[in-house]
Amino acid sequence: MPKSYTHVTQEERCRSETLRAAGWAGWGADRIAGQPGRKRATIYREVGRNGRPAEGERAASYSLGSAQERAERRRRAAACRPRQLTSALRTRSEDCLRQDWSPEQVAARLQREGALEISPERIYQLVRADRRQGGRLYRHPRQGGRKRVRRVGRTAGRGLIPGRADIAERPAEARAQARVGDREADTVIGGQRRGALVTLVDRFSQYLLVQPVSRRTAQLVGAAMTAMLAGSGAVTHTLTADNGKEFAARSSRGTGRHREVAQRLGAGFHFARPCHSWERGLNEHANGLPRQYFPQGTDLRRVDPARVREARDRLNRRPRKVPGGRTPEEVFLAERERVPRG
Repeated sequence: MPKSYTHVTQEERCRSETLRAAGWAGWGADRIAGQPGRKRATIYREVGRNGRPAEGERAASYSLGSAQERAERRRRAAACRPRQLTSALRTRSEDCLRQDWSPEQVAARLQREGALEISPERIYQLVRADRRQGGRLYRHPRQGGRKRVRRVGRTAGRGLIPGRADIAERPAEARAQARVGDREADTVIGGQRRGALVTLVDRFSQYLLVQPVSRRTAQLVGAAMTAMLAGSGAVTHTLTADNGKEFAARSSRGTGRHREVAQRLGAGFHFARPCHSWERGLNEHANGLPRQYFPQGTDLRRVDPARVREARDRLNRRPRKVPGGRTPEEVFLAERERVPRG
């Protein structure tokens, strides 16, 4: 893809200064950005980098002379700065690492010395390359660095789930938490990954369903979800889960397990975006509730299902602040009676 970004010119800085002098607060970044033909973020970045705070003011006092001078000085410095990890810089980085500095500290120090703007990941790559050659640099940093895994294939992995429907495609009623039957799904993992609890929480009533599974496989998790929802006595409109393999693995039919669950229940199945746990905030909170009865480290393979049901009932019969002191069970049952299963 060709590069479309261009630096802010002196003429554009002159226009920005004039408009800002006319009243930054009155004009706003959108209108100032529209005049030079730039986006709002570009104007904010330009003022933030090249503006100079006036005495007694928090905001930058933008002027053409100082802004142009700062931009030109930064450009000259960038032209003189090395763009590759030369042998001298490599030696300097290795010396810092041997002093037990972290790659983040090494990168910050090189930038501070004006030697090189480099990412910590590049230092981690240097450490890993040294280890492959028999070196011992890897013994010095406290963290070994997370090795990035290249995703192979087009039919698996986060963002490549077969038949994946994004959370943005949920109906408006599900997003607004306006009805019973829109649920968020997740798993609570046992100690040393021994067993798990499959959790389903209703977005409207906060009613929680919990069932233990001996292993966190897509087959067992899907069967537990189907059994819990089929026995709840209420319709299921949508299910929302993260991108874990227990929800996204392919079945023997070549489709995702989630689609089989959705077809059995006559519901829509949606996935939150990776690393966006707040999109399922209710479920993230609900997962912490069973921990009162099954603390971290518990071997969930050995948990009695009757004990899980007892814990579930206790949680659903606790009054909650959001429904005005009502319990999730009261809200769920009242709404289920008002809208019977079709």
